[in-house]
Amino acid sequence: MDSKDKILNAALKLFIKEGFHGTSTSKIAKEAGVSNGTLFHHFKTKESLISRLYIRIKEDYRDYLLKHVTSCKTSKDKVKQCWFGFVRWALENKDSMTFFMMFSNSPYIDKLSKEEACRNFNFIFEIIQEAIDDETLINVHPSLIMNSMYGSVLGFLNFVNENPGKLDESIDVAFKMCWRSIVNI
Repeated sequence: MDSKDKILNAALKLFIKEGFHGTSTSKIAKEAGVSNGTLFHHFKTKESLISRLYIRIKEDYRDYLLKHVTSCKTSKDKVKQCWFGFVRWALENKDSMTFFMMFSNSPYIDKLSKEEACRNFNFIFEIIQEAIDDETLINVHPSLIMNSMYGSVLGFLNFVNENPGKLDESIDVAFKMCWRSIVNI
């Protein structure tokens, strides 16, 4: 693992444990086993480190989804895999998901980070548009459907956190609830 990855991994661990404000760059460098100079060689500011970590997490999530969606034949299956893929990724990458939620609701997210992260997810908009075009999904703006699905996943993840052991018995029902809100009847 190179020094840049060590820094990003250490930052993820510390940001989740101590928050953005409670984590200094010197703590990150120490945790990563690198000098402050090495940290600042890769990241000019703490904010650029935070933004890069967010983008890396979004890229990992995108790659995970693409692996599962590309084998699907129908638009319904693609939409379904987007939903289930987000759930699986979030459950398998709890630290990344925690950081993602922290960052998404923080003042650190800037326009550039949002735009770069969104570009990585154009394929989801294309999947949703395909499902709208073939009349699988209701004819509304793809962003509205994507946000509805996103909210459904977050709600389901909160349910699972509050009700350990209920994942297997409730995941299909949770997807059906989401599906009924976006399907073209």
